[in-house]
Amino acid sequence: LAGSGFLLADQLGVAREFHQVVERALQALGGLENPPALVLLRLIAVNGDGRDLSGIPFAKLMADAEQCLQLARRSGLPHLQVAPLVQLWGWPFVRGDYPSAIAGAERILREADAEADPYLQLIGQRAMAQSLHFAGRHAQAGHYAMLALANSHRRIPLQYVPSPLKIGTSVRIILARLLWMQ
Repeated sequence: LAGSGFLLADQLGVAREFHQVVERALQALGGLENPPALVLLRLIAVNGDGRDLSGIPFAKLMADAEQCLQLARRSGLPHLQVAPLVQLWGWPFVRGDYPSAIAGAERILREADAEADPYLQLIGQRAMAQSLHFAGRHAQAGHYAMLALANSHRRIPLQYVPSPLKIGTSVRIILARLLWMQ
């Protein structure tokens, strides 16, 4: 029940309150030979929400995201793959490593195609538009922004842990920046 409630708790910002308890649970699960993938994944997600990530090495953040992605795949619930995929795009993006961010966005789009997931496709289109724009590839960024804008009427379900900023708003900002730069 607590794991299922994480998505709502994360949206409300209350997950941080349980950081120490979750840390102890992760340590206890680490001693098990074969911990339940779904429980471990949700605990890692909650734990990540409460930590100060500024002191964590980039390689560790990426390794944790890869671990979460593998756990999500083992769980058999495709929507649980969204957060780790977004992390694998987002960690390089916030560091200014736009070639790696583009690779992460491509990975999101490949997964969206493989799963025929329109919500993940929309997330991938926005991630690609942002990455290409910041990499200076403005024409391609505009193409992905227009794709995302055309599909922005879709409301990303809560189980995907959507960004608080709506896709339509986000890509309109990208398009405005692109026009301004022209």
